[in-house]
Amino acid sequence: MNDPGHFAPVMLVKTQDGKEVLHIAPEGIQAGDFIHYGEYSGTGSIVELSKIPVGTKISGVEVYPGSGPKFCRSSGSYAMVMGVSGDKVTIHFTSGKEKTLDDRCRAMVGVPAGGGRLEKPWVKAGKRLHAM
Repeated sequence: MNDPGHFAPVMLVKTQDGKEVLHIAPEGIQAGDFIHYGEYSGTGSIVELSKIPVGTKISGVEVYPGSGPKFCRSSGSYAMVMGVSGDKVTIHFTSGKEKTLDDRCRAMVGVPAGGGRLEKPWVKAGKRLHAM
């Protein structure tokens, strides 16, 4: 789906109780795929950080449990789970920064789709000149 308020593509998720929810679509998701809440089952599943294996790329990360997605929501941006120690999980961003969060914070497994949208060729010489 297309949403004017987002640069990343969004997907419409229909829950078992009939509600419809918009989520940022991860790369590789297709129409008809199942999204799991609370259990790790691959791309698109939304789980707590403690249940995500180390080295997995994640997006839509919560700052504190129940806050909703705050980090890595734009197209192509992601974080990686680096380690679990006690009730804290360390994640590493592509910028090089690391952040330690509560292990009950949730995140979506996968990278948001639409990552190459800014990599466009120069069609006209004037556009390149103005950009430089």
